[in-house]
Amino acid sequence: MPHLAPRIVTLAWLSLAAAGVACGSSSAETREGDTSSTPTSPDDALPPTTIGPDASRIDGTTPDGGARDAAATDAATAEPGRDAAASDAASDAAPSSDDPFDPGSCSGALLTPAGVLARLAGAPRASVSGATLLRRSRTCAGATAATCGPWGAPVPHEQALLTYSGGAVTDTKVFGFPSTLVFFVDGAVAKVSLRHDTDVLHAPDSSKRGIVFEGFADPMARAYPILNVWDVAPKPNRYEDLQALLGDRAELHARERCARFVAFAGVTTEIAAVLRY
Repeated sequence: MPHLAPRIVTLAWLSLAAAGVACGSSSAETREGDTSSTPTSPDDALPPTTIGPDASRIDGTTPDGGARDAAATDAATAEPGRDAAASDAASDAAPSSDDPFDPGSCSGALLTPAGVLARLAGAPRASVSGATLLRRSRTCAGATAATCGPWGAPVPHEQALLTYSGGAVTDTKVFGFPSTLVFFVDGAVAKVSLRHDTDVLHAPDSSKRGIVFEGFADPMARAYPILNVWDVAPKPNRYEDLQALLGDRAELHARERCARFVAFAGVTTEIAAVLRY
């Protein structure tokens, strides 16, 4: 299959639609540390002042010409609580609910670097839990929560990612978001990352891809959280290494037996998951 050279695509926001942009590269040679490729971690996220094609909409709408990734969508919708074993193992945490938008869904003692190292038991990294990201939205008349109506019912998150951009021609593809929580050691520092399942399969040993959290505050926070998504079945001459901007900020509330991830796009949209381990 022909490959396109990696390219950087700028990001655009829509105020009430809470839009995010995804960029990609067709180069199968994109690797950790290749600074010529598109950003591969939140450290490389572009600032909100850059303006570009509205290729990815956090509210789940699909631009004209977008193609649906049926396999990814099925994976995102078929099993809202995918990691039953991890959920059973964490039952002693006695969550007040399984609603990822409810802070009571993940409680207990805070996760510490020592706790991550203990779970790794000498391994450099481990996938500890999985869950599908859910999204909820509301309509707001202004930029504060006081101007907003009630939240809509949560739905599995889907996002149209840019798979090609060449002058006036663009193409997109819609993906679901089955995701994996990874514990790893970077140098001597314990860290946690949230990654899209396709990206874990493509680059299982990467310590830079996905949304990386460190410092073990409550919450751990990242600005402009980007998930790498790998298109396992791209159309000819389309990017494979895609990126999904989930919002303007993200938080990870990590406990000894669970973690709650929440991304925020203004005051209109939240994307969340509870991951139990």
